[in-house]
Amino acid sequence: MFDALKVKNDCVAWIRKFFEENGPGCNAVLGISGGKDSSVAAALCVEALGKDRVIGVLMPNGDQADIDMSHLLCRHLGIRNFTVNIRDAVEGLKNAVPFELSTQSVTNLPPRIRMAVVYAVSQSNNGRVVNTCNLSEDWVGYATRYGDAAGDFSPLSHLTVQEVKAIGRVLGLPDVLVDKVPIDGLCGKTDEDNLGFLYSELDRYIRTGVIDDPAKKARIDRLHKMNLFKLKLMPYFDPGLTEHVKIMSSNVWADVFGNPVKSRDTNLATLIERYMPDAVCFQEMHPHWHDCELQKRVFAKGYVESKPALRGNPLNYTPIYYRGDKFKEIRKGFKKFSGPNDYDSKSASWTVLESLETGKRFAVIATHFYYEANDLGNKARINNAKEILKLAEKIRNGGDLPIFCGGDLNCDLLSEPYKVLEDGGFVCSSLIARDRENFICTCHSNPVYDKKTETFSSEPSTRENKYSIDHILTSGLADVVKYTVICDDEAFRVSDHNPVLVEAEM
Repeated sequence: MFDALKVKNDCVAWIRKFFEENGPGCNAVLGISGGKDSSVAAALCVEALGKDRVIGVLMPNGDQADIDMSHLLCRHLGIRNFTVNIRDAVEGLKNAVPFELSTQSVTNLPPRIRMAVVYAVSQSNNGRVVNTCNLSEDWVGYATRYGDAAGDFSPLSHLTVQEVKAIGRVLGLPDVLVDKVPIDGLCGKTDEDNLGFLYSELDRYIRTGVIDDPAKKARIDRLHKMNLFKLKLMPYFDPGLTEHVKIMSSNVWADVFGNPVKSRDTNLATLIERYMPDAVCFQEMHPHWHDCELQKRVFAKGYVESKPALRGNPLNYTPIYYRGDKFKEIRKGFKKFSGPNDYDSKSASWTVLESLETGKRFAVIATHFYYEANDLGNKARINNAKEILKLAEKIRNGGDLPIFCGGDLNCDLLSEPYKVLEDGGFVCSSLIARDRENFICTCHSNPVYDKKTETFSSEPSTRENKYSIDHILTSGLADVVKYTVICDDEAFRVSDHNPVLVEAEM
C-alpha cells in the first residue's frame, strides 16, 4: 500500500538534504506547466525550503490555452514567477537553420528551449533546477532529452503518475491541478492518446509486472527498451590514458582501551581484500596492529607498506599500504605534528606513487588530527591543518600533483580546521563525488566485545554524513567518481569508525 504522507515527508527531507549538500541558501527553479508534475514538485520544494526560495518559470509558446493553470499554481503556493514567451526563440531558430527541420526536431525544439530558459533564470537567481519527470514517463521515454528530462535534482523520477497524484492530494493542491488531463504540450494530444495505453495500466505494470492486454505489454516493453539510453550517462571512449584509483581510509581503533586486535584484524583484512583499494590510509596503528593477521593477508595480495624515516618517532601510527603490483613508490615522508600529541600518534605519512601502466603520478597522505573537543583541541587541529598544507606544498614541489589526504581529522566540514584546508585548496570528496553510497556519519559507538565468540560488534550511526570526522580530501586534477562509507558487516566489527572509500579518475 502506497503511503503518500510518508513518501511526501521523506521527499521533503531529501530535498532539504540535497540543498544542504549542493547549494546551501540556493533557490529551487522549475518550469511551471500547470500540470500535476510541476505542481507537485513545486509544492514539495515550498514545503522543504519555504516559498521565498522557489521560483517558477512560465513559458508559453505563443498563446497557451491553459496558462491560467500555471498562474493558479503560483498564486496557490505564493511563489515568485517569471513569464518568458518562447515563440520568437522557437521561430527564430527554425528560420535560422538552412534546411527544413524534421517533424521530430520541431516537436522537441520547444522543450529544449524551455530548459535553456529555466537554466538562464536559475543561474541568474542562485538556483538549482528541478527536474519534474515522473517514473511512468521515464519508463517509456516520454520526455525530451536535454529538454524536460534535464535538471539538477529529481524528486519525482521514482514515483509513478498515480503516486504523484496521491502526493499532490496530501500536499493540498487544488484538484484541477492534480487531476488535469496530461497533454504533451508538443502536438496537442493527451499523453495517453500518444502512448496507446492508460497511465493506470502502465503504473500497475511497473509496480506489479501485471498487465491484462498482451499488445499493450509488448508496446510498453518496446518503448522501455528503446528509450533506456535516455536514463543512462553518456557513453564515452576510454583510450586507457585515464588512471582509475581507489583510496581507502580507516581508523582502526587503537588497542589501548582493553580492545584486543584479534578478530578485528581479520575483519579489516576481509574489507581490504573485498574492495582492493590502491592505497589505504590508516590511523591509530598502535603496536599490535603492526604485527597481526592484517599484514599477512593483505601483503599476500600484493600490498606493500610505505616505510618513511620516522625522524625519531617510536612508531608510525598513520601508515600507508599501497598495491605494489600496480604502482611504484617515487618518494615518501613522515611528519609528527607539533603541539598536543597523545602517544606521539598525531602525524602524517605520505607517498608519491606512479602507475606501472600509465605512468601517472599522485600522492597519498594518511593523517590523524588531535582529538580533544575543546578550545585547546580546536587550536591544535587548526595547526594540524596548516602543517598539512605546508606538507602538500612540499610534496608538489612546484607541480600540480593530485593529492588524496585520508584520515581521522576529528572535526566535521563546518569546523575551522576544515576551512583552513579548504582555503588551502583541499576539498572533501564527499562534497564533489558524482555518486555517493551509504551516505551516513562515519563514526559510531565503540564495538562491544563478546568473550564467548571473541569478536566485536557495533551498530551504524543514525546521524547524517555532515557530522563525519573521517574524510578523504582531494587537491589537484582528480575527478571523484564515487564516495562510499563502507557499511559491510565486517566494518562494524573493526572499529568505532567506518572505513571510507573514494574512487577517482586522473
